[in-house]
Amino acid sequence: MAEPWDRPPYPKRGNSERVLFEAVGRCLMGWEEVEGTFAHLFSTFRTGLPFDTAANKEYGQPLNFVHRVQALRDAACRYFQSHCSQENEGEFAEIVELALNWSQRRNDVAHGRARMIHWIINPESRETLLTAQGPLRWCVIPPHFKSEKFTEDDRPTYVLTSREMNRFADAFWKLSVRINKFMHRIETPSDASFGRFVLPPLSNN
Repeated sequence: MAEPWDRPPYPKRGNSERVLFEAVGRCLMGWEEVEGTFAHLFSTFRTGLPFDTAANKEYGQPLNFVHRVQALRDAACRYFQSHCSQENEGEFAEIVELALNWSQRRNDVAHGRARMIHWIINPESRETLLTAQGPLRWCVIPPHFKSEKFTEDDRPTYVLTSREMNRFADAFWKLSVRINKFMHRIETPSDASFGRFVLPPLSNN
């Protein structure tokens, strides 16, 4: 059974450049909300407060997301040793699993390249590009130097348009809200009234 974070099937129609790049930006900004909220969660595990500057910066020291998540898990492990709660530990484990799965879709967008979709969907039509009627339509595919992201017959393992990327962005925002709610559940009670504001999701309009 397919999971929400699995790579979607090829789309049938691409976007204008403007719509495509707006979706790329919306998607990547949504992921940065996940990362930023994880930094505050890391700080909460370490200090009881979400906005400790030193702890926030410590979360960001590893260059790779997987390594940052491992540091977050280590901080959580130490926290749960003195704040035992199967409910909280279970929620944290689910959040991390979701983040790791969705991070792969973020990587597809962040490391993709814009290409004309009819080149990808109908490779034999490349020769008619200059005589094609109507506006050009675009999509995001992996870079060609990433051989592991292409099939044996040189087909990309993913083709993304605004529809797919906007769905990713929505999932990223929902995940960041879930992380934020969990963070407030475990933060120091005296500080729990601070920083309750959660940004609304970016509009797809």
